[in-house]
Amino acid sequence: MTYKSLFSYLTLVLVLPSCTGNSPNIVAVCEGNNVGNYVIKWETPSRIKGRVKVYASTNPDRIPPRNPVATADISDQRLTIVINNPTRRYYYLMVFDNRYRTKIAERKIDVSGIQNLYDIGGYKLNDRKKSVKWGKLYRAGEIKNLNRYDLNKLKNTGIKTIINLDAASKQKDDFLKEAGFNVISIPINLIGKQIYNDLQKKEIANNDSVRNSVDYINRKFITKYKSEYKRIFEVLLDKANYPVMFHCSSDKRCAAVVSLLVLTSLGVNAELIIEDYRLNDSDLDTPPIFTSRFPTNSKRAINTYEELLNNFKKQIEKEHRSINAYLKKEIGLTETDMEALKG
Repeated sequence: MTYKSLFSYLTLVLVLPSCTGNSPNIVAVCEGNNVGNYVIKWETPSRIKGRVKVYASTNPDRIPPRNPVATADISDQRLTIVINNPTRRYYYLMVFDNRYRTKIAERKIDVSGIQNLYDIGGYKLNDRKKSVKWGKLYRAGEIKNLNRYDLNKLKNTGIKTIINLDAASKQKDDFLKEAGFNVISIPINLIGKQIYNDLQKKEIANNDSVRNSVDYINRKFITKYKSEYKRIFEVLLDKANYPVMFHCSSDKRCAAVVSLLVLTSLGVNAELIIEDYRLNDSDLDTPPIFTSRFPTNSKRAINTYEELLNNFKKQIEKEHRSINAYLKKEIGLTETDMEALKG
């Protein structure tokens, strides 16, 4: 993600709460540069003067405001933090003018053996009083062979539980279990060939009836995996499982759908989640094999994250009014559950 695109959607990143009176909107982002250090950039209202201090910790819940790792004039709007141990995962507390605070971290975690590993914390909830906690929820695509360096970097995120949404990766599950992770298999990637065969019978897949094919696939995601979604939320409701990562190696749409359901249940606006995917991932790295025979228009509607999630959301709203209504009625989440998920 570029800084230009990041600052073009200010509501997606941190809006800083003030401890005193009115809260100024301060937007900040942390991103790794090409030499392995972190660059932090921010935008503040012009009335905020003075210095910004940055404190670091490997524990997102405990960042003591002592001994800053970097300081700068607020007007500089950027600073660089030199990283001595690139295998560690750092979280930062930024204090502006000794008054206004926010936590921030690099969203994308560069582990060469894992595709698209993201921390999905930091997003403001709809009530704008709280944010999704950093360092608690992660999403990822394909997990390839991990060398010792990659494995150490993954372990240093603190991830305890890995939810595998892929049915065909038992060998990788066993490897991760041996490495000390709690791996839970909840496959939701089993509908590919079945969907294509069904669409062929309906004479949808071989023409440009995009709406019909997309609606059919989304309906399958909504109706077929209700018990699996329920199991995922059961895992997330157990605090002993955190931090949690969910991933799918063979069909990256699965992690996208679960991200949308989980973050919406926490109170994040669905449009922000979809925008995040648009800026970060754009197209699926490896489109599902069963879509190779689809016409061009249908392929794009299925193989692009933004299109996929938008269509999935619209289908749920068409049938259930809202994602939260679907989660309550079909998955069995209660208001108490949703509050518990927010921690």
